[in-house]
Amino acid sequence: MKSTDAPSASLARGAGWTLLVAATAVVVALTLAAAVARYNWVLELATHFRAHYAAALGLAAPIFLLGRRFAIAAIAGALAAWNFWYVAPLYFASTSDGRPVATRPIHIVSANVFRWSTDHLPAVHYLRDNGADLVLLIEITPEWAESLEALRSRYPTMHVFAREDSFGLALLSRVPLDAVEVEESSSGVPLVIARLTIDGRPLAVIGAHPPPPISASAAQRRNEALVHLATVVRRQSGPRIVAGDLNITSWSPYFQDLVRETRLIDSRLGRGIQPTWQFDFPFIAPPALRLPIDHCLVSEDITIIDRHVGPFIESDHLPIEVRFTIHGQKGRGGDETR
Repeated sequence: MKSTDAPSASLARGAGWTLLVAATAVVVALTLAAAVARYNWVLELATHFRAHYAAALGLAAPIFLLGRRFAIAAIAGALAAWNFWYVAPLYFASTSDGRPVATRPIHIVSANVFRWSTDHLPAVHYLRDNGADLVLLIEITPEWAESLEALRSRYPTMHVFAREDSFGLALLSRVPLDAVEVEESSSGVPLVIARLTIDGRPLAVIGAHPPPPISASAAQRRNEALVHLATVVRRQSGPRIVAGDLNITSWSPYFQDLVRETRLIDSRLGRGIQPTWQFDFPFIAPPALRLPIDHCLVSEDITIIDRHVGPFIESDHLPIEVRFTIHGQKGRGGDETR
């Protein structure tokens, strides 16, 4: 028995190493593809899994080291560190700066409710019980618009821009809004822009939903929508917030362009990845099977108090909730406090 068991064990170990090397090679190739993401929309898709690459290579490196495969261990370890460099600010940076609170805490919710959903009650009940000051809703169809009427007493200010496609938007508010408008990009992708005053300080809230990058043309439309979004943000004065399903993770170069051009800050900094889009809807997936494509970006005169992911609402996205305060100058007739 020993004479046959030894070759079998050796073959099994060899097959195991072969599979591990092959899997590592795939992750290495995807990491390198992410490095040249601007060359092709398919390569850009590789950027959205930086956290997965960091975890996979971080686990593989010590295994190769124990197996005395030093060269591949060094490659895996180096690329794990490179991928983690992109992820680390979400855990170790912070938007808090110790400034005194200038306004009361404001609570905003952003949720893609899924246009094809046939059960609207979980989302309606969640919003009814949530207590948010502002709610941005995405993929609002005429059917969803009817369901939202049940929230009229909770959110007396409702601006609903329903569409038959995936780009309908709605803005619900418990506080008065000074102005609300919808503006479309050159490719027909809408933004909702709201202006309001909180404790004497102005605030611009911009809701966005660029197309998903499911083809070369769709990726181009998404990128055009992001450029349009940056243009709209730069036009606003005072404190600004961008929220919505941007169909992009923060590891894409096009997201980094948006942040650089607008000088907005990711509300997740120091609070983790907080993934929201689920691969295996219709039931809630573990975080490892989600991607963080729902965002809330803020200007530097806003301080984040809390940011977290909300519950499952029968959508392929989980909502995000953000609490913040505003600093800077008061509106016309007010006093400057900072």
